[in-house]
Amino acid sequence: MISVDSHDIDNEVERGLSKLGVASIVGTSDGTNPELNHRAPNFTTTLGVQIFENVVINRGRTLAATVADESERLALTGVAIGQKVLQSDTGNYFWLQESPESAGANWAPLLTGIDIVELVIRTLHFYSPTKSETFVATTYGFVENVEVAEAIANFQIRTYLNPTLPE
Repeated sequence: MISVDSHDIDNEVERGLSKLGVASIVGTSDGTNPELNHRAPNFTTTLGVQIFENVVINRGRTLAATVADESERLALTGVAIGQKVLQSDTGNYFWLQESPESAGANWAPLLTGIDIVELVIRTLHFYSPTKSETFVATTYGFVENVEVAEAIANFQIRTYLNPTLPE
């Protein structure tokens, strides 16, 4: 089970994002106890996820090939690390992280900063590890220019200290 108190949620988000080849900042930025005398004591924690995408490198990757499906992509040879391939059956781009091309784990989907933050939001928005915790996306922002795109999402985690009295 992952929890807020030992930073498991932060660490899992950071670990997942590190595999996508973009810079990210994940952290717990705020914690409060909004209702001190409430019959179900609770506290609220804010988790922020910030993605920085190098637009020139990420979106400027050279196209090595267009293939029909995954098996055709895995059969490619001569693709340089960092190049992208368009897979027609899904309409998605994949980029080669390391050789050989035949290993599926060496390919990653080519995601923009906004794609990644939207994925984090969809993954965490309805995450509720226990009956005494709620996890809700609260804010979202995106700034893009020629060189760097920045996408931000904040989540609010409310933890009830007495799980028998949820609101």
